[in-house]
Amino acid sequence: MVHLLHRESIGHSLGGRTGNHGRTRANIDLTARAKEEAASDGEDISSPGSEDDGSSDNSEGSFEPPFMLSDRHTLTEAQEMKVVEKVEAIESALPIYVTIMGGSNVCRRNSGMSLCFGTRYVSRYLEKKYATGRHGNRNVISLVLQREGKSRTWYTELRRKSDRTMITKGWASFARGNSLREDDLCLFKLMENEEPLKMMVYIIRREKC
Repeated sequence: MVHLLHRESIGHSLGGRTGNHGRTRANIDLTARAKEEAASDGEDISSPGSEDDGSSDNSEGSFEPPFMLSDRHTLTEAQEMKVVEKVEAIESALPIYVTIMGGSNVCRRNSGMSLCFGTRYVSRYLEKKYATGRHGNRNVISLVLQREGKSRTWYTELRRKSDRTMITKGWASFARGNSLREDDLCLFKLMENEEPLKMMVYIIRREKC
C-alpha cells in the first residue's frame, strides 16, 4: 500500500501550466486505482481534498508526498513516469523538489539567470533555514549544490524576495557547468543535517522523456 499511496500523491504535486512544446497535464487517475486496490484490503484512502495544505508543521506520522512540483508547471505522462522512477530510486526521507528548466534558468545570454522554488515547498522545508541568515541578512542563506555522481560543488545563495525564494548568485555557473537546457528536469534532494544548507541535484535530460 505504501507504493500505491506514493503514486496517488503524484496528482496532488502537479501545477497547472502547459509548457512551450505542447506540454499537457498528465491525466492519470491514480487515486481511483489506489482506492480499488485498497478496497480489497479494507483500507480507507483519503480523497484529494483531505490532503494537508502545507500550513501545518511536519508532525510525526503526517503524510509526505514523494515529490513536489514547482509552481505553474505540469508534467507530461512521459516526464511523470521518469520522475517517479527517479524519485523511487533516490529514496529520500523528504519530498524531492522537481522543476522544469525554462529560458530564465538556462539561457546563456541572460546574465540574470536564477531558479525559483515553489512557495509550498519553501514554506514547509526552507523557511526555517532563514532563522540565522547569512552575514546578518535573514533574507539570504548559503546553499551548496552538488550533482549526482559528481564530486564538484557549487556555492550559491538562496535569496528571499517578497513572495519568491530563488537561487541567484552561483546558479548560472551551475547551469552552465552541467549543460542545462530548456525542458531538462532538475530534481533537488534536501540533505538533512548539513551545514551550510546542501542539495543534491539529479538531472533528467529532455530527450529521455
